[in-house]
Amino acid sequence: MSLIADYAGYWDINPQVTFLNHGSLGPTPREVLLAKDAGASRVSQNPLGFMTRELESELEIVCQALGKMLRADARDIVLVPNATFGMNSVANSINFETGDEILLNDHEYGAVIRTFRERAQKTGANIVVAKLPARFNDPAEVVHSIIEAVTKRTKLLVFSHVTSASSIIMPAQEICDAARKLGIPTCIDGPHALALTNVNLTQLNCDYYVASCHKWLCAPCGTGFLYARKKHQSQIFHPVVSWGRSVSGQADS
Repeated sequence: MSLIADYAGYWDINPQVTFLNHGSLGPTPREVLLAKDAGASRVSQNPLGFMTRELESELEIVCQALGKMLRADARDIVLVPNATFGMNSVANSINFETGDEILLNDHEYGAVIRTFRERAQKTGANIVVAKLPARFNDPAEVVHSIIEAVTKRTKLLVFSHVTSASSIIMPAQEICDAARKLGIPTCIDGPHALALTNVNLTQLNCDYYVASCHKWLCAPCGTGFLYARKKHQSQIFHPVVSWGRSVSGQADS
């Protein structure tokens, strides 16, 4: 009990609340909040100077840290508010056409299903849901149940690295390997994998990976990332176009 009390002291959770749903939206540790507040104070001391001269380099530092943790090139990572934001960027970056199929599975997160269902409705694509085994005894059975749902019309395969409701660590690399042999791009929803599994994006060799960092990784709320292989990056959908690197090499008068 004393050990629990010691760890509890790192958070500002209401002592009257027994918080068990860290995987939905994790409370931020006190030390992280202090660092966040210090950063906000730094910005407020010279807002325009920070935004125009320091922001991009600071974001690159964060991407470098993520790249090191994820075994990925930092230039293949962009920061987003959360996994859902990143997943919507992926969904809107792919040119789905009438009859194309988006392959999900019956353990997929509800928000992901909604994202691609709406995209399918707008483009004429179809949602295909692979049925996973009733019991998870052999990773090969999971891979088989997904790949056997692939058809010539499959345009994208989407799955969770760690399923939300059922808490199953999916055989992500095996799924990606099998999909790559068939020429099918893969998109992994990975919020629950960070700090739970050893995420190695180079080894996974997926096409896209999205995650929220404010769950088990204990980052501040509103932090996440989107990873995309280099060959897809020129097609990534940008929901907002403004300053920064939106138009490389050009300046507005």
